Amino acid sequence: MLDAGVPDGTVAHAVALLEGAADALRALSRAPARVTVDVEAVAAHVLLPAVLAAHHGEPGWPRPATPRRAPGDGHLAADLGAPGDDESYELLLSTLPADADAGQVERAAQLWRLPVVAYRPPAAGGRRRRAGGARPGGPGTRREAPSWWLAGDATVAPLRGVRVVDLTAMWAGPLATWSLATLGAEVTKVEPAVRPDGLRGQPHLFAALDRGKAHVDLDLRRDADMAELAARIAAADVVVDSFSPRVMPNLGLDPATLADLRPGLVSVAIPAFPAGSPQRSWVAYGTGVHAFCGLGRLPGSGVAAPAVTYPDPLGGFAALAAVLRGLAAARQPGAGAVHLEAPLVNAVAPLAARPGGTGLLRPVEPVAEELATRLAARGFFDAEGLPRSPLVVEGPG
Repeated sequence: MLDAGVPDGTVAHAVALLEGAADALRALSRAPARVTVDVEAVAAHVLLPAVLAAHHGEPGWPRPATPRRAPGDGHLAADLGAPGDDESYELLLSTLPADADAGQVERAAQLWRLPVVAYRPPAAGGRRRRAGGARPGGPGTRREAPSWWLAGDATVAPLRGVRVVDLTAMWAGPLATWSLATLGAEVTKVEPAVRPDGLRGQPHLFAALDRGKAHVDLDLRRDADMAELAARIAAADVVVDSFSPRVMPNLGLDPATLADLRPGLVSVAIPAFPAGSPQRSWVAYGTGVHAFCGLGRLPGSGVAAPAVTYPDPLGGFAALAAVLRGLAAARQPGAGAVHLEAPLVNAVAPLAARPGGTGLLRPVEPVAEELATRLAARGFFDAEGLPRSPLVVEGPG
């Protein structure tokens, strides 16, 4: 079973998300192109930390946080990886009643901007509302035919000439922007030296999702660096960010301002929770989204973290599809700027509607080892042991 260590149906759902990206890419191509989704490669990307560890002969990899018991009832997904998080969490608990349940701890932790989310029953995630579609960046905003659309051979590098400013970190956003780079886009990752991407703690995974990108060190607390970022956005076609929703407006980069900087810009945000939800401003990572959507519940009263943070690759594939749809929308005559969101909860919630069963109970190691061996024989890994994209674009078919 390819869904070892993640909820049943995860790989099939990931394939469906990538099929949506493939449809959008076909619509963008000027010449007939064969765009296919490699199912085994999708499975490898869903389980990528485990597959890379198996391929490189390493005994393990950093796993998602084990559920923590609340002082009272319930369990919590606490992704406390930043310096000082554990100390802040213990201080937070000292301010709460001795019998505080998971919901009380969650609400207090989010006020402290700590990524702590209570494990919920499965029905909670399935009823979450979805974010809306594309919306104009500002009234009357128009664009000329984009330069990237006039350049390149669509059957070889369909996004050749597309300029992407990458404001993402960890797994979901970097997967989306790396996928754009594999399609020929020029991706520039903004990574300040004062706050490097947390994914660097997993060197193979970081390397896998960083290929083909240029880097620029910009400390966005400095006016000069913010001015340089604005100039880069003004010359870009796409901006992708994975900040919590308050960050871009706090930087003065809300969708309307982005549209002013670059009429016709496609901007895609990857928050944890969708617009209009009570949790909109919460801080959460993949394990927290897993808990929130009710996918960590086991038969009986138990809970479990996944073997890998599968909401991230699902969110990355959804964000890739959003960028491609945005580029198609921006291509239309008289189109204005396009802003889309690909919330992690929206990418994961369909899994919560599936009845019965849980792949969380199946050990991931044998599946990862078998996948790594089989895919290596197919040339899936390059000379450095890094994987290729599961979205395959070939010549006219």
